[in-house]
Amino acid sequence: MAKNVVKLEAEGIGELSDAATGGVIMNKKNKYEYWRIAIRKHSDDIAGNKEPFRVLKNPFGYWAADPFIAEKDGLYYVFAELCDKNAGRGKIGVLVIDENGKTKKRWKVIMDNGHHMSFPNVFCRDGEYYMMPESNLVNKLSLFRVVEFPYKWEETVLIDGERFCDSVFLEDDVILSYNDFSDDKSQIILGCKDGVFEKIGETPDRDRKLRPAGKVISEKDGVYLIPLQDCGEYYGRAILFTELRPGIGDGDAEAKVVFELNSENVKTVGYKSKLCGMHTYNYDGNLEIIDLKSYEFSFTIWFRKKRAEIRGFVMRAGSKIKRTLLPKRK
Repeated sequence: MAKNVVKLEAEGIGELSDAATGGVIMNKKNKYEYWRIAIRKHSDDIAGNKEPFRVLKNPFGYWAADPFIAEKDGLYYVFAELCDKNAGRGKIGVLVIDENGKTKKRWKVIMDNGHHMSFPNVFCRDGEYYMMPESNLVNKLSLFRVVEFPYKWEETVLIDGERFCDSVFLEDDVILSYNDFSDDKSQIILGCKDGVFEKIGETPDRDRKLRPAGKVISEKDGVYLIPLQDCGEYYGRAILFTELRPGIGDGDAEAKVVFELNSENVKTVGYKSKLCGMHTYNYDGNLEIIDLKSYEFSFTIWFRKKRAEIRGFVMRAGSKIKRTLLPKRK
C-alpha cells in the first residue's frame, strides 16, 4: 500500500442506504447459487493439509462468500460478502469467532453503499487495519482505514471512474486486480506514482478468466505465491495456488500453478449440499478460511424473481390496453 495514499484526508462514508439492485445465478434445475464459509486449522503445507473444513452458519436472509480473516487479541474476525437474498446484492459484514469456530459476536453488516459490494480485502499494515472491497458498480476503487475495529471505517478513493474486481496488494504501491469490463479481459497490475495508480502491466492466461482469490501468501525474488480464481469453465471452478511473476513494464509475465483446491479434493464437515465450486481462500493466525458453492432452492429468491416477472407482465399488459383504448392519431 502506498503510504502517501492512505494519509490522504478521507471522505466519510456516513450512514449507508438499503437500495436493491442486481440478481443471482441460477442453474438449469431452477436452483440458485448459494455460498457458505468454512474454516480449518492452518498448515504451512496448504496442499498437504487433510483436515476438513468446518462450515459456519449463514445469517438469516443472507448467504456469505469472499471471506477474509483477521486475528486480533485472541479472536478471529471474519469479513465477507453478505448477499441479501431479498435485495439480490452483496453488502460487507463481519462475524467474530474463536479459534474453534464458536461465535462470539454475530454477523453484522458494516458497509452498504447501495450497490453490490464483495471481496472485503482486510489487511494490517504498521498496526493499522485497512480494507479494499470490490465495489465496481460505483466506478471506483477505494481503500478504507479502520476508525473503530471492526465496525467503523473511513474511505479514501484510490482510482475514480474505472471498474475493477477483487483487488489485492502485491507490494506497498502495486495492486493486482481484474478488469472484467474492457474488451481485453485480464488481470492487470496497477502501480502508484506520485499518489496516482495507473496500469503498469498484466498477467498471462486469460482463457481461465483468472483473478485474485485472496491475499498474497508469500513472496521470494519477485515471485508471489497467490491464490487465483479459475472461472474459465464456470464461475468458481477452483482456487489455483499460483507462483506469479507479474509483467511490469516490458517484463514478461509468468504464472505457474503449483496446486489447486476444487470440489474433488476439498473435504468438509457439516456441509450437506453438493459442493459445486469455490473462489476465495485466506488465512491468518491458526485458521484458514474458504467459501463453498452449491445450488439450492430459495423461496425468497424465487418469490423476488416471480414478483419481477408479474410486474413486467402487468406493465406490458397495461401498455397494450392503453394503446388499444386510446384513439388513433390521424
